[in-house]
Amino acid sequence: MSLKNIVQFVLISIIPCLFFACGGDHSGHGHAHKPMFGGVLVQLGDHAHNLEILHDKDAGKLDLYILGGHAAKVIKIAQASISVNVETPGGETALIEVPAQANELTNETVGDTSHFSVTHNSLKTTGALKGTVQKIEAQGAVYEQVAFNLNTDHDHSH
Repeated sequence: MSLKNIVQFVLISIIPCLFFACGGDHSGHGHAHKPMFGGVLVQLGDHAHNLEILHDKDAGKLDLYILGGHAAKVIKIAQASISVNVETPGGETALIEVPAQANELTNETVGDTSHFSVTHNSLKTTGALKGTVQKIEAQGAVYEQVAFNLNTDHDHSH
């Protein structure tokens, strides 16, 4: 292969990356990713991971999913549960353990899963739920005291 062909190959390979890579401004609201499961995304760290939160107000159910930095794939973690301190619109607070969920279809097990779920009376609300995730460990990174606000007007940007 000649030098000219190698240069052409490299240039042709790089050009699509410039157009299709995630090149948005990660520091402001000009860059957004779509949640995989229809919930609200909360950025973890400097765009390293995301936490997707789904809240079923009527059932009092909370689902948490650990996702990669672009929210395009799930990230399995070893935790058996995630502690969440929630505050309801009425001002009540509760510390809730959200256990890991196994899933045979995705080969996820407790201790190697991306999905955490709980149903709890404190999660039955008429308004937005807000709170703090106590600690998540994902791929060597540790995220502590991660605040979230599930305001219904949230636009999934970060």
